[in-house]
Amino acid sequence: NFLLLFLATSAEDNTVRIWDLRKLSNIKTFKYEDDITHVRFDYSGTYLGVSGSSFRIITTKKQGDRKQWEEIVSVDSSAQLTDFVFSSRTDFLVSTDRLLRVFGIYHK
Repeated sequence: NFLLLFLATSAEDNTVRIWDLRKLSNIKTFKYEDDITHVRFDYSGTYLGVSGSSFRIITTKKQGDRKQWEEIVSVDSSAQLTDFVFSSRTDFLVSTDRLLRVFGIYHK
C-alpha cells in the first residue's frame, strides 16, 4: 500500500493474504470460491480491491492498537474482471470485464 506497511497477495488456492511488512507476517487470510485475478490497494492504503468473477472491497478499521480487516462490498460480474483501478481520492473505481463499469464509493 501507499505507506508500505502492508502487502496483499493472491494465490492459485483462491486466497488473498494481507501481510504486515514491519513484522514480516501474514495477519489476515480471505478464502474465495472463484479465481482471483487482481488485488490492489487504493492510494490511502485503507481499501483493498479484489477481483475475479466478482469484485470485493476489503477495508481496515483500527480497534485499539490493532487493525481489523473486513470485506465490506461484494459485487458479482457477468464475466471475469480483467482489471480495476481506484481513483486518486477513492471516490470511485473503474472495472472492466466485457463492459466498462464505474462505481461510486461512499465514505462515512
